[in-house]
Amino acid sequence: MKKQERTVKTRGRRTVEPIAAAVFLIALGGFAWWGFTRSGVTVQGAAAAMLSLGMFALSLVLAIPAAIRFFKGEDVFVSPSLGTRSLSKGKAGSIARIVLFVLGARLTLVILGYAFGYIFKDMHRSILSTLESLWFREGTEAPKYFLIAEQGYSADPSLIVFPPLYPFLLNVLNLITHSSFASAMIVGTVCAVAAAPVINELALCDMGLRSARNAVVFTFVMPAAIFFVAPGAEALFLVLSAAALLSIRKGKYWLGAIFGALASLTRNIGILMIVPFAAEAIAYAARLRPVSEKKARVRRIVKLVLAGAVLLLGSFGCLVLNRAVTGDWFAFIRCAVDEYGVGFGPFFGAAASNAEGLLSAFVHSNRTLLGSLVPNMLFVFGALSVWIFTARSFRTSYSLYLAAFIALVCGLTGFMSVPRFLTVCLALPLALAHLCESRDDGVALGRARIKAAIVTVVLVFGQIAYLLMYILDYNIC
Repeated sequence: MKKQERTVKTRGRRTVEPIAAAVFLIALGGFAWWGFTRSGVTVQGAAAAMLSLGMFALSLVLAIPAAIRFFKGEDVFVSPSLGTRSLSKGKAGSIARIVLFVLGARLTLVILGYAFGYIFKDMHRSILSTLESLWFREGTEAPKYFLIAEQGYSADPSLIVFPPLYPFLLNVLNLITHSSFASAMIVGTVCAVAAAPVINELALCDMGLRSARNAVVFTFVMPAAIFFVAPGAEALFLVLSAAALLSIRKGKYWLGAIFGALASLTRNIGILMIVPFAAEAIAYAARLRPVSEKKARVRRIVKLVLAGAVLLLGSFGCLVLNRAVTGDWFAFIRCAVDEYGVGFGPFFGAAASNAEGLLSAFVHSNRTLLGSLVPNMLFVFGALSVWIFTARSFRTSYSLYLAAFIALVCGLTGFMSVPRFLTVCLALPLALAHLCESRDDGVALGRARIKAAIVTVVLVFGQIAYLLMYILDYNIC
């Protein structure tokens, strides 16, 4: 038996080692290509690029052993918190309490925002007028969404960078409220409340009740979770992506594809839902091999491919809209570059640009630029750190989803909304909850609770600071 175990481990190493070597070689090649093609690379820029790329590559390498077993169809992600205590029906969390938590968190942000506006911006108008002035401000996406909802894309073709589902919902609600701001507040509240129990149920697929509760808490106390309150598409994308992930996780691929397509119609980054979908579908197909006849396997695989095509219809619909409005299938890319100054490149290149801008802002005491760049850098390296510590045991589909998010979102140059976009990546709060897990046998609960409390306190203080920067008109949107 011991000889057989040694043979299995040796074969596993022989599989992992060449893949790990390939990952590091690709990373080194990418870094070398970036260094030779980018002019004026500074020491701090090169250091930031090398550090972020190294952390990304290390996370991928650490995730390889579990990923290989996952794609072979093995159930390798057994949560340490799935003990008899957490599975007890008497311990089941109440949906009502989850909903009350979300409503309480939103109300707290509204009250704090009002207090900050009163203290720092001398706003002494009526409550409703002050709230609208605080949360609906120029320089954010809210005026653009409202313009689409009220006048359509013909008002300004550059608005094509914003997908249509969120302004469509505002337009429908405007028939009742006659106010885009009121409609936005309703959509945001309903979506945030609806997302909480879905996130809880998603976490329960792989974690115990305590860890699932932590996942919900972490989602809504992230610093950039203030945008679940502000007018914008974040809360809508959150509930749709959570529903898609839950459906996919439970093997309901058609339903997951529909929710994924709707997420793509809400945010262009919704196309990344194809990553966890494909990962779970491959693992499901691998599990079919020993238990199904060949014809049955082929039929199910064809259905999975068709469901994946349905998921991509959301992004295709956005391209069709681009073509109809501007005559260009990819006008949203051109408009993002020309109108909003957002460039596209490798994520480690953007980290270098941020590091260089950060040093310049520090030398020239540019507090506004510091306030914009510091959250970006903290979120990028914070997300990479969380991924490193959880990569060995985090579910492969979520790990790849987080990797895709980091690679795409953090690669947008001239972009000050990295925290806002990473906050709607559910893999991040799930990874944080996984990081705080322990055995649910009464022995390690104290340590787990301390870790969860520390993470919560850090996030809450970050959220308060981020809210203050938002109220003071820092460029973090």
